[in-house]
This record gives sequence, C-alpha cells and structure tokens, in this order.
Amino acid sequence: MTTASISEGVVAAGDIRIGTGRSRRFEGSEHGADVSYFYVENQPGEGPGVGDGVLRILGIHASPVIIQTFLD
Repeated sequence: MTTASISEGVVAAGDIRIGTGRSRRFEGSEHGADVSYFYVENQPGEGPGVGDGVLRILGIHASPVIIQTFLD
C-alpha cells in the first residue's frame, strides 16, 4: 500500500489557465502524460458563443500534444 498524497501529480487548473478567463489547456507532453485536453468556458457575450447560456467545450486528444487543423 502506498501513502502518496492524492494531490501528487495533479495539475491545478490555475497552472494551465489561458489568460485571465476560465479556459484551460493541458498538454500531456509537459506533464509526462499521453493525453491532452482543452476546456473552454465563456459567459454570454464572451468569445464566439451565441445565446443566453454559458458556452462550455471540452476537447480530449489521445496524444501528448493537441493537434489542430484550421480550415479556411
């Protein structure tokens, strides 16, 4: 049985926050992980969201880096 702290190896949201908002970007390669993710949370009027509610997006990548392709 191990007695390691639960928080050992956990990356805090504040450490991967994008700017001053609530969005986060986790690149697994920076933390010895083979998975990456991004999380976006925009309030009405922020970002590209349209409507009255909060926009939340979670993208999980089975890769140590986030792979993006922008289309014209």
